[in-house]
Amino acid sequence: MDLRARGSYERNGDVNDVVFPCGQTIGTDGDAINLYYGAADSCIALATGSISRLLSWLDSNGSQAERRLF
Repeated sequence: MDLRARGSYERNGDVNDVVFPCGQTIGTDGDAINLYYGAADSCIALATGSISRLLSWLDSNGSQAERRLF
């Protein structure tokens, strides 16, 4: 999982190359997640995904991802 700013709206703004979570909602199915995040301190964006797929990825890659971050 790559958490770097990629889109132009994430890379250019008041604070360049910054994305940060603002909040989340869970869909009525209990699995869909909507993650609202700030992009370059100039707009709010929405990322969507599956909680079950996210947890599965973390089970498989969690310790490896932690080593890459630190």
